[in-house]
Amino acid sequence: ETMKSAGASTSVDLASFEMVRARRDAIRGVLDGRELVDILFCNEDEADAFVGPDGDKVEVLGPLAQIVVVSLGARGCMAIHEGKVTRAGAPDIRVVDTTGAGDFFTAGFLCSRLRGGSLEESCRVACLSGAAACLQLGTDISLEELKEFVSSGGGGEGGGGGD
Repeated sequence: ETMKSAGASTSVDLASFEMVRARRDAIRGVLDGRELVDILFCNEDEADAFVGPDGDKVEVLGPLAQIVVVSLGARGCMAIHEGKVTRAGAPDIRVVDTTGAGDFFTAGFLCSRLRGGSLEESCRVACLSGAAACLQLGTDISLEELKEFVSSGGGGEGGGGGD
């Protein structure tokens, strides 16, 4: 509440489907109706754990933050804002290791958004950033390589070709 009253933007990443499954009601109690979170991030497993087997992601997750972003792995992502869904695809790459992909995804989205990117553009940058993390073992990608991959739309050095 202090950060929001000072005008700060806030984001939360659900971080673990096991934690979401075990603490769903507590998480909902913190997020629901308090309007403290600008952007809520989760992957598909975390979204499913939160929503339940028969739940509707848009209906259940949408009210928890101004923007809800769900990463869908090789299928890209979906973002929920004011009841509308925006989707972005992921580039076709040869995955070496997914370590750090979620963190790169979130960082890409936030970086784009904080620089004034539209929701569509921020989703695109997030998917490209997450994919870039998958091109090598571990998270050893330079900022220059990341920028090149994102600016090329995933077809730059080391990316693109799904062989």
